[in-house]
Amino acid sequence: SIQRKLVRIASFFLLDLYERGALRGQSPTEAFFVRALQDGDCGITVGLALEQRSHFQVFEIRQGTTGPRIRNIELDQALQA
Repeated sequence: SIQRKLVRIASFFLLDLYERGALRGQSPTEAFFVRALQDGDCGITVGLALEQRSHFQVFEIRQGTTGPRIRNIELDQALQA
């Protein structure tokens, strides 16, 4: 499905950033996460450890009828999805 492809592509991209030292963490799971949206929309939730490991900045990226939308969300919102 398109959701799985989005997750896979974003994960490969972020793994490359992690391996180059752009994300914090002793492992990729401490450095980032990518999840498919579960509400039927086309999009993903991405968490990035930019300053310290396992301390994520979380973004929701969606493609809607009016175009792409990116918004910063709280970690607890991301975990509920």
